[in-house]
Amino acid sequence: MDRVSLHTATLHRTAHYSDEQIEHLQRTANRQEKAIARIFWKHPDEYIGPTHVHRMLFPDFPEKRGDWAITSTRRAITNLTEAEILTKTDRVTDSLLKGTEHCWKWRRPTGRQATFFGQSLNG
Repeated sequence: MDRVSLHTATLHRTAHYSDEQIEHLQRTANRQEKAIARIFWKHPDEYIGPTHVHRMLFPDFPEKRGDWAITSTRRAITNLTEAEILTKTDRVTDSLLKGTEHCWKWRRPTGRQATFFGQSLNG
């Protein structure tokens, strides 16, 4: 298995959620992070900012939010960076919400052949 399929989203439990709600939130966060990781995997040489990732998932953004908020996309990118799946770069780009934002890239593993859902990443 590879580093993305083994990855589990970070979820911070708060007292006001039931166990069932926590399970639902964990499944949702896992799906979000894997969807975002796939975008970077499919575009390994591109520098992509969070609002542009969100638009790739939800083409009507920013006019319509999509199935989840941009803050969830940003959280997922941070979690994937901490898991060493993505790399935050020094590059910045125009945000789709005005202003600028940093860009991230797919982080290629070093010293071994990597796979993502059974497909080779190194050609």
